[in-house]
Amino acid sequence: MSSIKSLLRKVASKFKFKVAKSMQKNPPPSMSDDASTLDVTMVNDSTNIDHGFPPTSQSTPAIVDSDSFDGRDNKTALDDTSKSPSLSPSDRISPNNSEHIKNPVPSDISFLGAPSNNPDEIMEIPEPSEGTLEGLQQCIQSNAGSQSSSSDRSHVSKGTGSTWEYEGQEPFATYTPKVIKLCHDLGLGEPLKVDRMSGGSYNRVISLSFPAKNAINDEEYVLRICRGFVADESARDQAAVLHHVAPLMPVPKVLAFDPTSDNVIEHSYVLQEKLRGKNAGEVYYDLPENEKIEVIDLVADIITKLNAVKTDRPGQFVASPSFPPISNGPITTPIDIDITGYRFEDDGTSTNMPTFEKQSLASHLISVFETRKQYDVDKGWFHTDELWDQLSNMAKQMQTAGLFSKGDTDCVMWHWDIAFRNILIEKNTLGKWKVTGVLDWDKLRSVPLVLTRAPAVWIWCNEDDRSSRWFQGLCDKEITPSRALTLKELLLKGYFEQIMQRADPNYMADTYGRGVWIRRLAHFAVRGISAVEDFDKYENLVRDWNEYYKSFGFDTDTNMEAVDDEDGSDTDEDETDIAKKCSSQTSRNSNRSNQSSASSTYEFNQEPFDTYKLKVTQLCQDIGFGPPSNVEYMVGGSYNRVIGLTFPGKSEDRQFILRIPRSPFEDYELYKIRDQAATLLFLKQFDFLCVPTIAAIDTTTDNAIESQFVLQETITGKPLSEGFSTLLLAEKLELTTLVTQLLIKMEDITIEKPGVLAGAQPLPWVSTSIHQSNSPPVISGFHIDPIHVASPLGKQGLASLLFNMLNDQKKTYGTCENVVLLWNQLLDVLKQMEKAGFFKDSDSTNILWNWDLCARHIFVEKDDSLTPAVPCSTSTLDITQPLNPDHVGDNSTESETNNKAEASQTPDGQTQVTSGGWKITGTIDWDDAISVPCVITRVPRTWLWFDDNERTEFWDGERETPPERALTEDELAIKNHFDQIMQQADPNYMNDTYFRGVWIRRLFKFTQTGFCYSADFERCDKFVKDWKNYFDSHVLMMQEPGSE
Repeated sequence: MSSIKSLLRKVASKFKFKVAKSMQKNPPPSMSDDASTLDVTMVNDSTNIDHGFPPTSQSTPAIVDSDSFDGRDNKTALDDTSKSPSLSPSDRISPNNSEHIKNPVPSDISFLGAPSNNPDEIMEIPEPSEGTLEGLQQCIQSNAGSQSSSSDRSHVSKGTGSTWEYEGQEPFATYTPKVIKLCHDLGLGEPLKVDRMSGGSYNRVISLSFPAKNAINDEEYVLRICRGFVADESARDQAAVLHHVAPLMPVPKVLAFDPTSDNVIEHSYVLQEKLRGKNAGEVYYDLPENEKIEVIDLVADIITKLNAVKTDRPGQFVASPSFPPISNGPITTPIDIDITGYRFEDDGTSTNMPTFEKQSLASHLISVFETRKQYDVDKGWFHTDELWDQLSNMAKQMQTAGLFSKGDTDCVMWHWDIAFRNILIEKNTLGKWKVTGVLDWDKLRSVPLVLTRAPAVWIWCNEDDRSSRWFQGLCDKEITPSRALTLKELLLKGYFEQIMQRADPNYMADTYGRGVWIRRLAHFAVRGISAVEDFDKYENLVRDWNEYYKSFGFDTDTNMEAVDDEDGSDTDEDETDIAKKCSSQTSRNSNRSNQSSASSTYEFNQEPFDTYKLKVTQLCQDIGFGPPSNVEYMVGGSYNRVIGLTFPGKSEDRQFILRIPRSPFEDYELYKIRDQAATLLFLKQFDFLCVPTIAAIDTTTDNAIESQFVLQETITGKPLSEGFSTLLLAEKLELTTLVTQLLIKMEDITIEKPGVLAGAQPLPWVSTSIHQSNSPPVISGFHIDPIHVASPLGKQGLASLLFNMLNDQKKTYGTCENVVLLWNQLLDVLKQMEKAGFFKDSDSTNILWNWDLCARHIFVEKDDSLTPAVPCSTSTLDITQPLNPDHVGDNSTESETNNKAEASQTPDGQTQVTSGGWKITGTIDWDDAISVPCVITRVPRTWLWFDDNERTEFWDGERETPPERALTEDELAIKNHFDQIMQQADPNYMNDTYFRGVWIRRLFKFTQTGFCYSADFERCDKFVKDWKNYFDSHVLMMQEPGSE
C-alpha cells in the first residue's frame, strides 16, 4: 500500500487540477487590507450554545470546530448585519466545511498564488512536504478560498461583537417585517417582540413573543430559518424528527414548517415552541454536589431512554413519505419516520446514501467506505482510492483483533450532541431539578450502541478545561481533560458510569475499551472527510492503529480478506490465530490494569457454546470420564473459559469444572498451566484452604477441544460476594471472623525464597491420574512482563529485594532514558525509606500470597450443625488510632505465636452469637500465587466492609484506594471487627496495613506493572511527589541537626 507521504501527494495533485478549473471559471476578488485576521467571540447565553471557549482577543485568531462525528448547528452566536469586510482567500470557509475556521493568514504574509484580475492565471498549490499534512491542509484552505470567494455563504465576525455576520444575509432590521408577515400568514397575528437569537452555521434563529391566549404568560416561539444554502437536512426532516421523538421526552413542539423558499421570508423554516428552563451548562458546574447528582440522574435517564429505542438498520432519520410536505399548523397524529443512508456533503449540496441493510458492524463500515470511495470517484473529488481502501482494511483488521461484537448489528437512536448545552432544566415545586427540554435533534441517527458510547466528559469536567488539542481542530469527546481530575470530579464520573454500567454491563468496555477504536474509525464512515481536521484525525488514527496492530506481530501493509457477515468473524485460519492472539493480549492487558475487575462482562472471540459443548462431551469420553449428563455454561474470567460438567455416579452425581485458556498457550508458555496445577497440588496439603482437587490436565492441544485444559472437582457453597450484603450484621461478623482466621493461618505458610510458585513436572504434561504432592514448590523469579521472567532471588531483606526487583525492571528499559530516569527516582525513594527505618528484620520472612483473594474467590455455606461462638462488638471499637510516624522505624519484633492463638479465641467483653454456623468450603483462583514478605500481603481487605459493586469506574482495582463514600455504621463495625482480630494476631498489623505498608506496597507495585500505560507514568509521578512531601515534612524535620 502507498505510504502516507505518497498518498498525500496524490491528493494534492488532484486538488491542483480541481482548483485550476475553478479559478478559471470564477477568479476571486482582490484581497482587502482590513481582513487580515479573523476574530471570533463566543457567547454563552442562550439555549443553543457551543462549548464554553475562553474569551478570544481581537488580535488572536480563534478556532471553531466540531464535536464528535458532526459539525455544530445552532450553537455559535450570529450577528445579523450585512456590513462585513471582504475575507482573504485563505480565510474563506469551504462549502463543505462552513462551520470550520482554521489558521487565518495575517496580512503581512503573502498567500501562495495570490489572486489577480487575470482570469487565466492559475493559483499555485503547494505539494505536501516531508510526508505531513501541512501542504494538504494548505490545499484545502486554498480551495476553500477559491470556491467561496463569490459565495453568499461566507461569514465573518465583527471581532468585538457577540455574533457572527453572514455575507449576503439580509440585515435584521429589514428582515423583521418579513418575519412579522410570515406570522400573519400562519394565522398567529402580530408578535409582541421579534428578537435575534444565537444561531449556527446552518440556521438563523429568531425569538417570537405573542399575547397570551389561555395562559398567563406570553407565548414564546422560536423560528429556525435555513441560511441561503442547502443544509444537511431539510426543514421537513427536522420537523418529522421532533414529532417522532415528542412522546419519548420533552422536545420543542413543531407549530409549522416549510422546506421550500416559496414563502414571504424566501427561506425554508421550522417554527417551534420555546421551552421553559435554564441551559443546564449555565448552572450545573456551580451547583452543590447533591444537586449535581440529581442532574446526572436526569442525564442518565435521557441516554437510557434513547438506548431503549431500537431500530432495524443504521442511517439517518428522515421524514417518511406519509409525513406532510409542508404544514402551517401543528401535526397532531402519529406518523412513521424513515431511516435512510448517511449524507454526502459536497459543494453545498446534500445527497443520501442508499438505505442500508442490517449487517455486522464491520461489514457495514466497509460498505460505507466503498460507497464513499465510489461517490468521490464519480464526482472527481479530492479523495483517493487508497485512503478509503486503507480505512476498509482497518475495519477488517479490527475484525481480526476481535473488537466487534455480534450485538453490534442492533441499532439504537443516537442524539450525537447530548450535552448540557442542549438540555434545559428547572426546579419543580419540591425543589428538585427536572428536565424541561432536550434540544438540537438535527441529524438524528440510528447506529450500533457502541458508537453512542463516547465518554460524557462534560458531566465531570467543564469543557473549558479540555486540552489544547480540543481547541485545535480535534474536538473529540474521546480527548481527555488536560489536567488530572479532582476527587469531586472523579466521584461524579464514577457515579454516572456506575448508573450506565448497571443499565448495560458492556458500557465500560464500549466506552473506554474497544469502543474508542471503533468510534475513531466510524467517524469517517458517518461523516466522511470534508474538513481539514478530518485529515489530522485520519493520520493520527492510521499511526495509532498501526502501532497497536503491529504489537501483535501482524503486517499492517497486508490487505485483509473480506469479513464473514454471517457471524462477524473471518474464517481464514491464519487470521483466526492472530485474532486469538490479539484477543488474548487485549484481555491480559485489561486484566493487568484492573486485576480485581469482574470478568463476566467481557466478550471473547471464541466458538459459540452450543457447538463447543459437543467437543467438550467428546473430550470427556476421550479421557475416560464418560459422557457428561450435563454440560453447563459458566462465567469465566479474562484468562479462562469455564464449563461445568456433571457425571452420573452410583450414589450421587459428580460435579467438575473444566478450565480452558481463552487463547491456547504457545509452546514457550506451557509452564503457565503447569504452574497453576502444581500450585493447587502443593496447597492441597493445607486443609483449611479447601483448594479444588485436580482430576486431569493436558498442556497440549492434541485433544478434542484443541486447547490446553485443567479438569478439577467443583467446590460446594457459593462465593462470599453473593448474598453477603443481604445478611444481618451478626452473620456478617461471623463470616468476617472466618475470613480473618483464614488469613491468619495463611500467614503461617512460610516459604524460604521470594518469587512465583511454579511446578517441576516435565512438559508436556498429560494426565488423568493426579497425585497430591507435599513437596515444597519450585520458586521462580518474578514476572517482568507477560513474556519475560526475572532470575530467581534468594532469601534477603525487603530493602534488598525491592532494590533487585526495581533494577530488573530498569534493565528492560535500557534504551529509554526517560523511563530509566523514573526507575532511578524510585530507587532514590527506596534509599530514603531505608534511611527512615521503614524495613524490619522480620521482612526477610516470606509467606504465601494470593494477590486476588477476595469475596468472589472465597466459597462459603451454612452449616446448621455448627454453633460457633462469634464475637459481636457491643460498641464501635477504638483500636484504629492514628499511628505515630516517630514509631515507623521501630525494628523490634514481638513474638506472634501467642497472639495468633489468642486471635482464634473469643475476645473478652463481647457477646456470643449462636444463630447457626457458616464454614468456608473453598478458595479458588490461585493463578500466579507468589511468595513475598508479609507487609506486601497486608492490603486492606476493603471487600469485606465495602461492596466492590459500589466502586466507581475510575477505581483501578487498587485495594489501597479508600471507599468513595463514608462507611455506614454496620460497615465500620465489620472493619473494626476485622482489624481488631488481625491486630491481636500481630501487633504490627495496623502499621503494616495503614501506614508503612502503604508506602512499601506503592513502591512494590511498580516492580509488577512496569511502565506500560499512561496511568503507570501518572501513578509514578504522584507517588514520587507524595513521598517527597512526606519525607521532607516527617523524616528530615525529625533528624538531629548535622545528622546523616
